[in-house]
Amino acid sequence: MYAYAAYLLAQIQPLEWTALLAAAGLVMLAHIVGQAAGRSSRWPLAVKLAWVYGVFILMITLLSRESGSGGRAELVPFWSWYRVLILHRSSLLWQILLNILLFAPLGTLLALGGRRKRRIVLAGALLSAAVETAQLVFRLGLFEWDDMIHNTLGALLGAVVALWIRDGRVPGEEPAGRHLRREEPLRGGRWIRLAVVVCTLLIWSNSLRNADQSGAQSAALFALLQPYLAPFGLDGTLGHALLRKAAHMTEFAVLGLLWSGELSRAGGRITLKRAALRWQTCVITALADESIQLFVPGRSGQVRDVWIDGAGALAGVAAGSLLLAWLARRRERRGRLQG
Repeated sequence: MYAYAAYLLAQIQPLEWTALLAAAGLVMLAHIVGQAAGRSSRWPLAVKLAWVYGVFILMITLLSRESGSGGRAELVPFWSWYRVLILHRSSLLWQILLNILLFAPLGTLLALGGRRKRRIVLAGALLSAAVETAQLVFRLGLFEWDDMIHNTLGALLGAVVALWIRDGRVPGEEPAGRHLRREEPLRGGRWIRLAVVVCTLLIWSNSLRNADQSGAQSAALFALLQPYLAPFGLDGTLGHALLRKAAHMTEFAVLGLLWSGELSRAGGRITLKRAALRWQTCVITALADESIQLFVPGRSGQVRDVWIDGAGALAGVAAGSLLLAWLARRRERRGRLQG
């Protein structure tokens, strides 16, 4: 994944990066000057930056390719997933993921600019269709429905994540009212939700490492901790295996702890049902983590690791929830004394 991503990024010319940064800087400067001059703008700054990023997508997908390198069409939907799931073409999976990630910033910017999800999906679909059609007409690549589906999905996912980080809305839960917000024992909910996303991506990125890279990483950590493990007889293969499992539990315990922090922003009341929902989200993350490893050379997804990850997440969610409940009771008791 890292090698493929590095290869794709290397195809983007320095001039294209410079053009993106320069255009974004000029748009931001013009918006700030207009605001200072008292001129109201029809488009929010995030939407203007989305336009800039859309042009950037067109540049890197069309202008960086040589004419005559494509011109074919693949009209069977989900043909790429057939090759990934049936033929185990792992390189094609990374291409799918990168196509999704390419359009995620577009959806994020449009969502932050106040655009509705339906319009964001439509914008992603139209931009992707324009790219695919141009690749077919000018023979710059392969026209396929799969790319349009993945690009549109990326725009939608970027919008959903951005709105969740900003507003903290979780499907199936009532929005936090004003009276509930005053009861919240923890502040900075947006930063907590951003930390949840970053932690999840770090966990998945570790699973994208092949067997050699993962082994070298764990071997370096084991060599660092070996003097402390030797007195317990854990300086051999058993100690190395236990260290890897402990690392799994630790990273999911951190994820569970962060989810418990987000729990305090979901309505101000910490209940068993809401804590269980966060733990289930951690388990789904673990399932996705092990599924990713099925497509990485030398790695294997194991049900046992899902149980280990789930146990770490349960410890994190439980510890964080208990701490937040204690802070809430302490705040309530302080309020009664002051009243």
